[in-house]
Amino acid sequence: MIPRFDYNFSYWIVLWFLLYYFHYIKYSPKLWLIFTIIFSFVALIIMIYYKNPIIYIITFFVIISIIKIYPLYLIHNKLYKICDFLFGIFLFIIYLFWLFINETNFINILKYNFEAIKDKHIGTPMLYYLITFSKNLKFP
Repeated sequence: MIPRFDYNFSYWIVLWFLLYYFHYIKYSPKLWLIFTIIFSFVALIIMIYYKNPIIYIITFFVIISIIKIYPLYLIHNKLYKICDFLFGIFLFIIYLFWLFINETNFINILKYNFEAIKDKHIGTPMLYYLITFSKNLKFP
């Protein structure tokens, strides 16, 4: 199964960051970026524990750096308000509803991602596409 972007809440946060950064919305994703970074580092530790291929681990870390750590760096000095946090909760509820419409749920997504790490498979979309792309490269 090819992982779907819309099933991974982290990508919703990345989209939120882009909308915020380019001034389309006023609610800051700062705290939610921190949550996703923590969650991603837990996933990274689990990947190391289950001895996933080093290329998966490095690529996953690079992805975390580009789509989570760097955006957080760009907005680290912005003030954070309670309405920003509430907007994130609202977005998470929409995400849960989206999963429900697609006949899955958050627990199933977490289980899928954990099993993918445990079985040394690729469970996230960006990692899937980057690894697949790199395997198809032909060097002279």
